[in-house]
Amino acid sequence: MFKKLMLNTFNKVSASKFTCQLMKYHFTQPNNHIKQKQSSLIAAQNKSFKVCEIDYQVDVIPKQSVTDTSDQYCKKTSEYKVTDEQNQTTVNQVETAKTTATATTTANNNSTNTTTNNTTINTAQLSQVEKSEVDDYTEWGGFIECYDKLEEFLNSSLQSHQILHINLRYKLIGDKGASDLGSALANCTNLTNLTLELCDNNIGAVGASSLGSALANCIYLTNLTLRLNNIFFLGLENKIGAVGASSLGSALANCTNLTNLTLSLDDNQIGDEGATSLCSTLANCTNLTNVTLSLSGNEIGNEGTSGLGYAFTNCTNLLNLTLYLNGNQIGDIGALGLGSALENYTNLSNLTLLLDGNQIGDIGASGLGFALANCTNLSNLTLYLHGNQIGDIGASGLGSALANCTNLSNLLLHIRSNQIGAVGASSLRSALANCTNLSNLILDIEEKQFI
Repeated sequence: MFKKLMLNTFNKVSASKFTCQLMKYHFTQPNNHIKQKQSSLIAAQNKSFKVCEIDYQVDVIPKQSVTDTSDQYCKKTSEYKVTDEQNQTTVNQVETAKTTATATTTANNNSTNTTTNNTTINTAQLSQVEKSEVDDYTEWGGFIECYDKLEEFLNSSLQSHQILHINLRYKLIGDKGASDLGSALANCTNLTNLTLELCDNNIGAVGASSLGSALANCIYLTNLTLRLNNIFFLGLENKIGAVGASSLGSALANCTNLTNLTLSLDDNQIGDEGATSLCSTLANCTNLTNVTLSLSGNEIGNEGTSGLGYAFTNCTNLLNLTLYLNGNQIGDIGALGLGSALENYTNLSNLTLLLDGNQIGDIGASGLGFALANCTNLSNLTLYLHGNQIGDIGASGLGSALANCTNLSNLLLHIRSNQIGAVGASSLRSALANCTNLSNLILDIEEKQFI
């Protein structure tokens, strides 16, 4: 039977006082659901905790096992789909507006007296449509050029591109299309900002290698977003493997001016070999300040995770780091290796780690926590550890370690679906209460009651 506890802390009241909400449930065996709610007040070093109630159903046996992580991608997938639809709508609006505006200009220049709905445009509407797409890029100093058809890009003036967005999601371009795209990009020698949306395209190692060779020529790149992840799993999947990941890494090593990098390679079967090779080459990108690296569902184990941690140790200016490593095969050794590397990121301010759906136990959780305590400038931390093998000892050690993050102001910790009982949950809560500068806390924990 499970006892579930959700602890939410919002709105810092003062330097020494928090108001948060705590709920205790009492269970009865016959009906397997909550029969009685009991409020309590917990005091910890002059910090008072206020009680609220949350209704939900509790089953004796969870419907989904700890190792089943099939739903962990749902949220991210939905976000990708919404973002994709919004981006595509905006691109279509901009292109339609431009085409109509061009037609209007041509008609005026020819001094024709015929005006139709297809050749007139409200300039204010055009500005509004373009603004949503362009405002995000004004800091880059130019207008973004968008393409959603491969042929149109191949026939464009390649050397003139500086800020480029290519959205070819679900186009089934395959290795051939990826190779053609790579050949064209190799001629875009003036690129400073590039976004490539290539999800679900049947791209393998050959196509990824071609893209990598092209990126190696873009030495002026400062901002790069490359998405080769898979979303729908309908036979359209990219499978770049270890060879493809290695080729991409080798190419990015030449992009020494990169400051912002987003690389999504989820579900591409890259394994330990691909992860290690990819990350060893990224160490050359010493100017990185913002990094999002998504490697979920890639059969990455301890070796690949340990190597991954050291990918950015040379990036002394790194401020924001997000790592998606959920749904892999990471155990205690991998978590310790990742932690040992992260403690060297002394300037890191914002960190998001998704390690849910792995095999991390007490040792790994505690070690990771104590490593993060050495990130002295860390102010915002999001940590997903649900669906692992963490028990009371690990929860207690993690809490004690995080209590030493003296500059931490915002913490989101998901640690449900583990092996944590009442002792571990209580220890974790008490430790987090000692985070003196913490102003916002979301703790998602599930206490397992052993009978």
